[in-house]
Amino acid sequence: MKNILYFSFLFCLLGSCKKEEKTSTPIVQFNFSVQNLSDVYVNRGSSQAIKPTFKLLSGIPESISLSVSGLPDMANFAAGTVSGIPDFSPALNFSVDENMPAGVYPFKLIATSTTAGTKVYDLNLQVANINDCSPALAGFYMQVTDIFDTTRTNNATIFPSTGEEDCVSIGNFLNSGYEFTIKAYLDCASNTFVVPSQPFNSSPSSATIVGHGIFTDTSLVLHFRENLDSLDHTATFSRHAR
Repeated sequence: MKNILYFSFLFCLLGSCKKEEKTSTPIVQFNFSVQNLSDVYVNRGSSQAIKPTFKLLSGIPESISLSVSGLPDMANFAAGTVSGIPDFSPALNFSVDENMPAGVYPFKLIATSTTAGTKVYDLNLQVANINDCSPALAGFYMQVTDIFDTTRTNNATIFPSTGEEDCVSIGNFLNSGYEFTIKAYLDCASNTFVVPSQPFNSSPSSATIVGHGIFTDTSLVLHFRENLDSLDHTATFSRHAR
């Protein structure tokens, strides 16, 4: 009997009786990102909303509180504070007094969570005169272009040109890889616009574009020519859902 106990004890010492080691799972910290965040474009005496999307990057989702700081006295962030759990897309509404001078006013959007801490985004409140229709077009668009016997589809941005009334810039035009941006001058009474002859920004080929079109609050149709082929092309811009 003593021999049996001795061999059992020896067997345990050699490792057969060793307890299973537990492996701990590493804790992934909560983090988030933001997409479709833009400046705020608004007319004097009016209001406008932006709708960024807060996306979960890692960890267990938790609440994010949104607030702003640095707005001028005659501007207001309607909600005061907004909160949500990603993924979420809050409508952040801003309003300005009719007596507020047109101009560009920097402010900060602050996103705070318990684990990820505070993230600060520098934005601008761009205030236009009452009759300027360019703020109504600001946003993210899907561009479909018939050019060079092909149909190209890409995302574009449209935003008022700073310091110019009834004028918008169309960014990422044609998604060429050269960050082309073109300017369009609006006739707000007739909902038409012209694109005067101008170079594509950052173009290595000295390409220029000229055109005209029509617009609504949610779409634009541009008929244009560029100097490399002198053919007629059409680009249609449809606003992404706000």
